[in-house]
Amino acid sequence: MNASRLLALAGFAVLVACAPPDPPAVPEGSPLLASVKAATFGADSAVFSLQVTNTASGPLPLSFSSGQEFDFIVSRGAQEVWRWSGEQMFTQAFRSDTLAPGETRTYTATWAPLPGTTGEYTVRGRLTARNVQAEQTTAFRL
Repeated sequence: MNASRLLALAGFAVLVACAPPDPPAVPEGSPLLASVKAATFGADSAVFSLQVTNTASGPLPLSFSSGQEFDFIVSRGAQEVWRWSGEQMFTQAFRSDTLAPGETRTYTATWAPLPGTTGEYTVRGRLTARNVQAEQTTAFRL
């Protein structure tokens, strides 16, 4: 085998070894129950809350591809006007977590819109796990 093929093969082996592991399998019949709430304080700010609950009888593994576990996206009609993660920085590391049976996690964020921003909006809260989806949307008014 010539040197260039050997080097290419070694490079491929390194890439395969460094690939992220597959997310843990989600056990059958173990959905997450999600809810999202929006509390407004006049037109000055809105506080969003995402709750996710493991409704299964066993533990539920969660796999994340960064330090981000959740996100909130505010829209007005079809236009996105704010995304919580757009103002954040996250570690870039694969990690996992586990929700015990019946365990609930709550994630919150505050949006401070520009002055004069009033009207009808929608917020979507979502868990950013790679192996299971949980998201909800609710309407609110500033």
